[in-house]
Amino acid sequence: MTSQPASLHFTTDAFKPAERVSAWRDVYGRLVDLEFEPTDNDTFRGEARIVMHPGLSIGSLSMGRTRFAHPRSLVNSDDVLLVTVENASWRATAFGREVYLQPGDAILGWTAETVEGLVTGDTSIISVPRAAIAPLVGDITSAMHRRIPAGTDILRLLRPYARTLMDESAAPGLQRLATTHVTDLIALMCGASGEGGEVARDRGGRAARLQAIKEDVAKALVHGDVSVGAIAVRHRVTPRTIQKLFENDGVTFTEYVLAARLALAHRMLNDARRAGEKVSSIAFDCGFGDLSHFNRVFRRRYGQSPSDVRANVRRDH
Repeated sequence: MTSQPASLHFTTDAFKPAERVSAWRDVYGRLVDLEFEPTDNDTFRGEARIVMHPGLSIGSLSMGRTRFAHPRSLVNSDDVLLVTVENASWRATAFGREVYLQPGDAILGWTAETVEGLVTGDTSIISVPRAAIAPLVGDITSAMHRRIPAGTDILRLLRPYARTLMDESAAPGLQRLATTHVTDLIALMCGASGEGGEVARDRGGRAARLQAIKEDVAKALVHGDVSVGAIAVRHRVTPRTIQKLFENDGVTFTEYVLAARLALAHRMLNDARRAGEKVSSIAFDCGFGDLSHFNRVFRRRYGQSPSDVRANVRRDH
């Protein structure tokens, strides 16, 4: 039997206003080895959700304007952190450097070092044991506590995996794969190079980019541009890079897009709320400009014509 990841959801909303700060310190502060000092105790609100996988934990955090510190007395772990500012402002000092972050920015931290700062708003935090990336990275300190600008390639690639890891209902195999790939991406952020960097790029980097492109295709099917050229521009790679990613996954890019269009059309045709729409309208909405071609490839994929699927839905409802 495969166990589900452990999780914690804590909010100060369950406490009286006068008790919220102490509750936050006692529960979340002790869990993450941080000291907190809100700038306004009377209005403070905090909420945290953490999902713990073997070898990695990921969390979302929301706080009112609060000073925080990780003093030497609380140092009892050796984890690498990736803190991403979602909708917040963040300022902290560590390694002798003061760094300011705005929404979308990120920073690498190390729980073996001290830090103090000020945060307000929403952040996300990914934590991996240093031992997990040690085989891929030499000295991690040079990458620590430096601003990683919003839109950085690896940050964009991390997001699909972060969503997978926060989804406790995701298949265990998918969670394990996501854990490996996130660890690889953080190793690259920490300066993985040489043989270790090549492993991280080949395993986590390529898989993450392929996943991000697949999500892009899904979002752009109806009203966007899913040509390989347009997607290459959006992901800052060459069209050939995209084609090779899919070929290594056992399918051509064109075949993948066609399958995605057919799957979308199949879902639409099975949706009773769209029973009044013409089959041709759904075909065109899904990017098929030739109705006869749509009917032919749809039947080949599903063993039924689009009209047959539509008729079954109308009969059942």
